[in-house]
Amino acid sequence: MGRPLKKKNIVAPDALYGSEKISKFINVLMWDGKKVAARKVVYDALDIIKETGVDPLEMFETALRNVGPSVEVRSRRVGGANYQVPREVRPERRNALAVRWIIAAVRAKKGVPTAKSLAEELLAAAKKTIAEKGVLLIPAFSLERTQIILAALDQMISKKELPDVPVYMDSPLAAKVTKIYQEHPEFLREDARERLKAGDDPFSFPSLRVTVNKEASAMIDNQHSPKIIIAGAGMSHGGRIRHHEKKYLQLNSTTLLLVGYQVPGSLGRRLKDGQKTVEIDGEHIRVHARIGAIDGFSAHADRDDLMKYAEDVGPKRVFVVLGETEAATFLAQRISGFLGIPVDVPKEGETYKV
Repeated sequence: MGRPLKKKNIVAPDALYGSEKISKFINVLMWDGKKVAARKVVYDALDIIKETGVDPLEMFETALRNVGPSVEVRSRRVGGANYQVPREVRPERRNALAVRWIIAAVRAKKGVPTAKSLAEELLAAAKKTIAEKGVLLIPAFSLERTQIILAALDQMISKKELPDVPVYMDSPLAAKVTKIYQEHPEFLREDARERLKAGDDPFSFPSLRVTVNKEASAMIDNQHSPKIIIAGAGMSHGGRIRHHEKKYLQLNSTTLLLVGYQVPGSLGRRLKDGQKTVEIDGEHIRVHARIGAIDGFSAHADRDDLMKYAEDVGPKRVFVVLGETEAATFLAQRISGFLGIPVDVPKEGETYKV
């Protein structure tokens, strides 16, 4: 028998936070004196490596080898002619490229959703439901989330990817918010601004029906399926979506597509967790519908946005009061570790003097 294989000691990412090796790496990565930015890039790489089971230090070394040589050749125009001029790549640039290589590689391996993949999931759910002559229910927040869904559906319909079926935006508040979006394109992304400027409204299409009053909302039930209904509230804890869920969750041909965070205890969360009987407005509803979830359509600030906000504002103290315990604790540790700001994650019933 051969000798037993020697078990390799893998350095756990958690053990690297604040370590001397990572501190040196951060110092090399510093650009424009912004150490927080450099540290964020390195720690982001460590975060996404966590679940892969690979050695992060080994991955850094592999990344450095993959970003190319320390000397690159660039074209320079002199006196009307192009010359190939060798130029040394700064060490900090190579290390920054290495970290970004890691992030891209690991995200690709883990399947982090992109805008394209999110649209593909939405399209697949819509096409399957339409093919079965069913109803696609989308609980959505009136601000931002509904507009993102409308823009995605508009693209699908424009490209003939989605059959021409009625799409109901059953929310008075969402209708008002969408009108503001249409009237103030200066606050939108450049691609949306350009489309509106060219007369192509990303928030409107021929098959869209906007129902504002209760009578129009009630009439949706009388319209033949297939159809798509977008209504609030996003977690199904109130709003018109509950009326539609009460009617359509009992049907096998229905798809309920959750496109945002569902807080524990909400109707949306119970449905996402697979509960087969739910109570809606005093009635017990047996769930036969398909329940799907697309987590990347969030319109809220993410961890990095919240970190940047805390860095820009520089508060004396921070309370993380929204989110599940694990995520809230993680954000608190980041704010405390990166910015040196005292952070608390209050538990239910705790009081603080400020």
